[in-house]
Amino acid sequence: MDSGMARCKDPLVSVLMITYNHEKYIRQALDSVLAQRVTFPYEIIVGEDCSSDLTRQIVLEYQARFPEKIHALLPARNLGMHTNCIASLRECRGRFVAWVEGDDYWNSPEKLQAQVDYLQSYPECAICCSRARVIYEDGSREPWDYPIWDRIVFQLPDLLKENFIPTCTAVFRQGLVLEWPAWIRELSFCDWALHVLAAQHGSIAVLPATLATYRVHAAGAWSGMSPEEVLRARQVFYDRLGAYLPTQYAPMIDSLRLDIASQLSKIGS
Repeated sequence: MDSGMARCKDPLVSVLMITYNHEKYIRQALDSVLAQRVTFPYEIIVGEDCSSDLTRQIVLEYQARFPEKIHALLPARNLGMHTNCIASLRECRGRFVAWVEGDDYWNSPEKLQAQVDYLQSYPECAICCSRARVIYEDGSREPWDYPIWDRIVFQLPDLLKENFIPTCTAVFRQGLVLEWPAWIRELSFCDWALHVLAAQHGSIAVLPATLATYRVHAAGAWSGMSPEEVLRARQVFYDRLGAYLPTQYAPMIDSLRLDIASQLSKIGS
């Protein structure tokens, strides 16, 4: 079910925000998107996945205040992260899609303009992201920025080695991924998979500014996993990619599989 309310006409950018039980964070996420200073129309697609807290009520409150900007998807039952993400993506009408989950937020009101300007200036670029500030809700570590590299332009082989794209910073061209492979639903995450699929069609730009904040907390889908769970999730990911991507990537994926198997054997010993 969706809101049925009037929507932004001809958005250049769709901001994709999936959310579940983000009552503590969703206001900051939405406020950071609404604060963007841009020269183009944009919409915010919020996939609210039947939260058990007050997230849905907050989303409805914001939609009532900004009906021309916010389009809420309100399923009658919990879809799960992958189905919610795919359903929300299908509602995006912009030429570009910007990601931010309901527990993260954007740091700069110039973020969206800077990234869209870059993508329009470099048509060979499929994804434009930036550094993100990583903060730990429990205070266990000091905040830090990621990734911190001098290099700006990357290609698919770089992304296969490591998911260096903070999802809360990513802006990609709509239409690069027309169909999601069925195996996406077997993964413990969907952002890295989407980035890889999109990066088959162009380069990846990492802007040196820190334009968003990624929040690490116990309820996070990825940050709540143990080191062994992370390795096993990556193992499944590479198994599926090995069967999906062109054969030119097979030697690299085989090497990455062997490295994970080695790390798992050390954990089990």
